[in-house]
Amino acid sequence: MTGLMTNPTSGSDQRSGTREAEEVMNALVHRAMEGDGAAFTKVLWAARDEAARSVARKVRQSARLSEATSTEDLLQDASFAAVRDWRRGMFKPEENGSCGAYGCFVKWFAKIAQNRVLDKIDELNAEKRGGGRARVAWTSDDDSRSSKLSGAVVDSVTTISRGARKRELIAAVQDALGRIRPLYRTVLEMKIVFGLSHREIGAEIGKEEATVRKLLSRAIHALSREVGDYAKYITRV
Repeated sequence: MTGLMTNPTSGSDQRSGTREAEEVMNALVHRAMEGDGAAFTKVLWAARDEAARSVARKVRQSARLSEATSTEDLLQDASFAAVRDWRRGMFKPEENGSCGAYGCFVKWFAKIAQNRVLDKIDELNAEKRGGGRARVAWTSDDDSRSSKLSGAVVDSVTTISRGARKRELIAAVQDALGRIRPLYRTVLEMKIVFGLSHREIGAEIGKEEATVRKLLSRAIHALSREVGDYAKYITRV
């Protein structure tokens, strides 16, 4: 009957148990960061479980989204992206605030999952508005394209000097590009690398010119937030 009854110390015991559980998960994250693959898998599955409710709610709220995909599919995509980004060293606890190692990991994974949902919505909207027109897709694993875009972004900045500082900025931008929505990367690439007009970009992704302008503005703002201290060097598109 012990587990079914309450007592004056139950609240304290529960808080203590929660702290102990957090310490265990924090330790797993640190082990994962040291190269422990089994620890990473445990942390990833735990973060995935925590993100499931939010993703499921978004799927339920959209009839088109629920018809086109499932919570499990979106979480699977997010997990693949998290594994890829983890291997690239893109998990940085300090960038997620003072949330503890595991709390930061959960926030990091939740952001990846949210981006997968937004990307799917963008894809469905493009199919609806663009009549099935082929899109210029961004390949997240194509490092040469990422490098080219980050270099082009930095080259559009006039206040940055050459040398080590510029190389540092390029590296920061390239790292940040991997953390913003793929649609943002796509419109930035179309504009900065390929020099397409707003109308041409709209034709490719199935959106109006005014929407493209907003997307480019949001893409720059998102990139600036991710780059952090270097954001002041990035000019508007």
